Amino acid sequence: MKKFTIFCALLFLTTGVIMGQNYQFLNNGFESWPSGSNPTCPNNWHSYSHNDGTWSSLQHTDHSSRETGAVGSYSCMIQSHKVWAVIKNINANGAMTTGQMIVNATSTTSDDNYIFSDINNQYGHSAACAFAGRPDSLSIWGKFKRNSTNAPTSDKSFIATFKVHIHTNVAYQDIPSHSATTAQTGKVANVFCEMPSPNTSTNSTYETSWQRYTFPFTYYESNSTTPIANPTLSNTLTPSYILGSFSTSKIVGAGCYNDAFYFDDIWCIYDKSLSSLTIEGQNQPSMLSVFNTAEYATHRVSNNSGSISANYTQLVCYSNDGDFPQVAATTKSGLVQSCVITQA
Repeated sequence: MKKFTIFCALLFLTTGVIMGQNYQFLNNGFESWPSGSNPTCPNNWHSYSHNDGTWSSLQHTDHSSRETGAVGSYSCMIQSHKVWAVIKNINANGAMTTGQMIVNATSTTSDDNYIFSDINNQYGHSAACAFAGRPDSLSIWGKFKRNSTNAPTSDKSFIATFKVHIHTNVAYQDIPSHSATTAQTGKVANVFCEMPSPNTSTNSTYETSWQRYTFPFTYYESNSTTPIANPTLSNTLTPSYILGSFSTSKIVGAGCYNDAFYFDDIWCIYDKSLSSLTIEGQNQPSMLSVFNTAEYATHRVSNNSGSISANYTQLVCYSNDGDFPQVAATTKSGLVQSCVITQA
């Protein structure tokens, strides 16, 4: 008579996290704000009041505010605004960033105006966000409000953006003319999130409801425009910082005066789910589904976490004369380490 062996297969998936490093944007839920009744810029983020450069005096007002949150208590709102620049009015996009804003030109489209990770704290605003993660995707909550139908250009489209650059230990720049694939020293990965307003009318005021958006990261070969088709921990660069910048308009200077974009609850997503699971060479689709469903709710890692891990545990009755069966599992993402399987 064969013996029945009861065993637990424990699959540990980790991303090699080291205690004390950041794997999310700081204050990614926008719950932390400076003291005062009407704060305009959330802690760890920066806007026009922190800008610098030749023409920084044109605008030192943030044009942002603390608002009711989609998740939690608070969210952040940024708003475009009319600025008199020497001889004409321009529409300055509402903006918020983890980096340092530099304004060296009156033209809204000039590459002399840019945002960068101030890793040496040159301007004294701690405008650089240390980061050690290699996430698979990013999620964000957003909503839109058009307060005006006046626009300085014919383009009244409402496409808010959130550009995210993961980079090495360099003063990485976000420049108006750069596309997602522009080669730049220090580039590890990026995602250019575009969030079009669900309202298609460009000739009326309106406000939308909150909506959750998700976008995949693209990883690049070192100092090139070539995306890595299957990014892994071994074929991607090790990151040092993450640079994020919001704008009320995809096209600089376009949109309407007083366009407003609300955003909340930004998460870098680390996909810890499995693509396959076998026991003694036999696929286990039911068990695979249970594991992935259970882990999906916890695949976001909190700030400064010591581990991004998924612990898959299953109790199985198996008849094999007392020997442990062979268990094999693979992960969907190459940005997590291979499964380590222990049995007891």
